[in-house]
Amino acid sequence: MNENGEQRICPRCGAPIDATKSKCPYCLTSYFDISCIDINDHEPFYLKLKRGGITFTALVCLDNISIGQSVSTRYAYSGRGYKLSSAVVSRDVDLSMELHSVPDVGRGVLFTLENEKD
Repeated sequence: MNENGEQRICPRCGAPIDATKSKCPYCLTSYFDISCIDINDHEPFYLKLKRGGITFTALVCLDNISIGQSVSTRYAYSGRGYKLSSAVVSRDVDLSMELHSVPDVGRGVLFTLENEKD
């Protein structure tokens, strides 16, 4: 459901989106849109992570989110110790999200693990 309580649909073929799947079962369009992830406080959403052939899927809620920025600068000095120039050598943005899993009553599970190698 979207924020207006309407059923979300596949942007390509219009089929209802199944939040337990990563793509539309009819046209195979991916449901994942990295350009915008809308996370409302205390509203559960499905999180699916994949690493090394293992897929973790859980219904989670956001507890906290923080975003920080850091900049690393290098300076050049003269033989007498006067600062001659500076250059930014790196910029980083750190995103930290605290999530907790909630029981998926509809499926009767807390989370699922899938192994591609099986």
